[in-house]
Amino acid sequence: VLLDAGLKGTEFSIDTSLQSIIIPYAWFDRMLHRDAIQKLASCAMVQVYCDRDGLIVIKNVQPTATVMYAFDDDKNIFSKDFPSVWAKIANYVEVQAVAYSVGASQLVLDDSEVFSVPANSTVTKTYSFTTIPVVSIQAPVITADTGISVQSYQTFAWGVTINFQNTNTVAGNVFNVTINGTPLQQISTKVAIAQDNALIKQDGKISATIQHEFIQTYDYAKSLADSLLASFKQSTRDLYLNCRGNIALKLGDRVTAPSEF
Repeated sequence: VLLDAGLKGTEFSIDTSLQSIIIPYAWFDRMLHRDAIQKLASCAMVQVYCDRDGLIVIKNVQPTATVMYAFDDDKNIFSKDFPSVWAKIANYVEVQAVAYSVGASQLVLDDSEVFSVPANSTVTKTYSFTTIPVVSIQAPVITADTGISVQSYQTFAWGVTINFQNTNTVAGNVFNVTINGTPLQQISTKVAIAQDNALIKQDGKISATIQHEFIQTYDYAKSLADSLLASFKQSTRDLYLNCRGNIALKLGDRVTAPSEF
């Protein structure tokens, strides 16, 4: 996605640990590159941000006990506040895993709207498929006047962009465009659950449900549920510090600060 957006490999950094996350079937509707990255990040414990040097960073933020820096009242904290953020707590997490399979090849585009292609010219048309997503997309088949052909085409999960070329000295018409492809079909849904019974007894059940079409296996859904629970089950407060700290800290680093809480 980043390369398609025109970025160079030196302009971004992707955490190598994310390579272990395999999405069996991934697709995108018509959207911005930024939205595509956001869609990918939202199916995992991932942060995407631009660092102080202008580098796009995609980072795994699985819960860890590693403390990068400790703030201390006697050394570097001028003031601090711990406001309640109950809306961010979850002690019971459900993550849905949706499995897909490749269906039978079928007609996914049949457009009979007649249009003209001027003499010695090209016309570009964009079509959307009747179902999304589609894989194994076949070449477009057209019914048109002599001299008109498909010069080139580009396929997506949602549709196709076709360049029609007319080599005649007079204008001609395209009468019909058809394409065959193989839609993905949802075949099952499973729910992975992670919960903290002690906190549920103490605070009541506070639920969070995660649904994402890129979460497609139960094992991954369960690991994500466990990670989410570990991250949010005791997030009862935010921490605001007015302090001097470690300038090497990065977004997502774990720190400590003394607190009666």
